[in-house]
Amino acid sequence: MKIIHLASGDLWAGAEVQLFHLAKRLARVKDISLLVVLLNHGQLEEELRNQGVDVMVLDESVMSGLAIFRSFYNIVREFQPDIVHTHRNKENVIGGLAAKLNGKKSIRTSHGAPEFAGSILNFKRFIFDSLDKLAALFLQQKIIAVSPELQEMLSREFSRSKLVMIENCVDIRYVESKSGAAAINIREKYPDAFHIVFVGRFVPVKRVDLFYEIAKAVIQHSSDKSVHFHMLGDGPLKSTIEAQLAADGLSTHIHLHGFVENVAPLLKQMDLLLITSDHEGLPMTLLEAMTLQVPVLSRAIPSIRRVLCDGSCGYIVESDKVERFISIIEGVMTDTTDVNARVAAARARIETNYNIDINLENYLQLYSMVLGRASKQ
Repeated sequence: MKIIHLASGDLWAGAEVQLFHLAKRLARVKDISLLVVLLNHGQLEEELRNQGVDVMVLDESVMSGLAIFRSFYNIVREFQPDIVHTHRNKENVIGGLAAKLNGKKSIRTSHGAPEFAGSILNFKRFIFDSLDKLAALFLQQKIIAVSPELQEMLSREFSRSKLVMIENCVDIRYVESKSGAAAINIREKYPDAFHIVFVGRFVPVKRVDLFYEIAKAVIQHSSDKSVHFHMLGDGPLKSTIEAQLAADGLSTHIHLHGFVENVAPLLKQMDLLLITSDHEGLPMTLLEAMTLQVPVLSRAIPSIRRVLCDGSCGYIVESDKVERFISIIEGVMTDTTDVNARVAAARARIETNYNIDINLENYLQLYSMVLGRASKQ
């Protein structure tokens, strides 16, 4: 079986991390020929090459959209893949059309909420979102959702027969191997503190504003123990958070680390991962924290709630009220017996339900189904 994955590669976020885990395992499967084509140089390219995965880059910073399409069309014609597997909007359109014109099958993974929301007032976005939807409808055979909740959301746009649910997974051994010595030893720098972390893009859907308000309230009300908050990531709202930090004088307890290529060493040092998003697909950071036995506190996002078994593998907040978060955080800081039980259950859940071998087998079965073949690994 010959497979091409097409992705942007400009970020190192959940979609890219999941693609990395899948691609490096696919590359080791007998009788699989894999090529990953990216539209940007960056960490995903570097990580894949380090794992011996064949990678080509069609650099969108120097190539026009038409030039990228022509080049990818030629790659498909020369490589002759059985399946072109795409990730994100632009790649869906380019990959779906190139595959169709070459007589090849094409599928996509939807890593988050449907993005077909372009307003007619934003004409360029509207046109591109429309092309993406058309590609899904007429050029691609299957749409993979990374959670049942996302599959249900996508069913409002597409027939259920086109949808497949394959949840994200992690390579447990790889995550553990990447969680060694950190560039910053948080425990050494703040030995007696309790550490809470945010990991993600500084964009509205991640509710960095809510994380900041929770941090501010906890710091102001915590008298018995020093609490430090860490924000790992970058994005358009970072300058807003920086301005708030300066105005409130909280930079000694709220630390902006910027984009971190390998979050595992810092994540492992944390006492709590806090997820404040309005919605998520299935965050890789959640799975990594559970793997590393870092407690997780999240808003009641359906996909996360299900992974955390309604709270038996972590902590769930039913609202976005700061006071509710504070109450649970105080409990996590004091009841170590309860915390230990939940993180042990979380680690067991990863091993049983969310390890990369399950993910790999599911994708191999899907590829075989799309091609009308019997599945074999």
